[in-house]
Amino acid sequence: MPVANIAEREFKRKYWAAHHSNPWAIKRERAAAYLVKAKAAARSSKNLTVQPYKKQYENARLAEVSAMNAQLSGTRGQLTNLLVDSLETRPGIGIGGLWGTVEVDHIPPPWLTDRIPGPEWADFDPGRLPLGLGRLPILSQIQRRRNEAAYARLERALREWNVAEDDRRRRLAEAEAVIEAEVAAEAARVAADNRQLQEFRQKLEAGDRDTVGEYFETVLETLAWPEGFPRRVTASYEPTRTHLDVQYLLPTDAVVPRIDRYTYDKERDRITPKPLTDEARAELYKSIVAQVTLRALRELFGSDEFNLVRTITFDGRTSTYDRATGQAVEPYLVSVTVDICDFGAVQLARVDPVSCLQILAKT
Repeated sequence: MPVANIAEREFKRKYWAAHHSNPWAIKRERAAAYLVKAKAAARSSKNLTVQPYKKQYENARLAEVSAMNAQLSGTRGQLTNLLVDSLETRPGIGIGGLWGTVEVDHIPPPWLTDRIPGPEWADFDPGRLPLGLGRLPILSQIQRRRNEAAYARLERALREWNVAEDDRRRRLAEAEAVIEAEVAAEAARVAADNRQLQEFRQKLEAGDRDTVGEYFETVLETLAWPEGFPRRVTASYEPTRTHLDVQYLLPTDAVVPRIDRYTYDKERDRITPKPLTDEARAELYKSIVAQVTLRALRELFGSDEFNLVRTITFDGRTSTYDRATGQAVEPYLVSVTVDICDFGAVQLARVDPVSCLQILAKT
């Protein structure tokens, strides 16, 4: 999809870092750094059996457990708050915000633009003999020879300066030519991208079937999701019904951690994982599916600046295998058709995602 590359590149460059610095992801990354330090501290004190170091080793192991639990907490927090965290950003990619500008630095470095200071007589002047002494012939000859040597040094310095200054001007001209070419190439690329976006926008505003489908596919493909979430979506638009049909690949339950927490047994020097119950994993996965669906609907409706879509049918599948045949299958996990009026009445910040999705499915 041609516009998807422009949209994703510009969205990441301009907005992604600012709008998707998820606090749970940050917590998980910090925990990972603490875990590395704790493991290093444990290794350094493991073989020291004297009491002070034994305590140090136990503390390091406890720090390991704390960091591992913090990582789990960050992962679960991110998965539990997929919908709520997304409400902090405006929905959609905003084609108007993707218009590019030339950003190549067109100023050569100062060591090329600044003129090299030339030599001056004051730097070579040997000075004058005291008043009256210059009348003596021998001293007058010495003064003349000193002046001649100083002028010779000045002329040599002037020649070297001219060579250096010519070289600077040559390199400046070369640098300016390179910069001019870079600016021209960047300007051509930006102009081509902007023309493409302008044509795309015009087709979108006109309700072109293929363009509308591509646009809403791009809306969902450029969303930021946690690790392990797939990015496969197809969208088809029916202009006569102002209806959008979306086929979306949902994550599998592998994104849900299987561990509830870790504990440390000092006597056995063992870190033991406590598994998350199947019921808890199923509940969290069910919530993830509902949150992804609701967020996708919000993004789709919120991106419709030309009021092209009245209803959306969202079909969410997942990739798994048939236990009976072992063949790859993609069963439906959710299928819901939602009208923009019904969705607009929902306060997403306050809802239970599963209950909300069930109500929308009934309407």
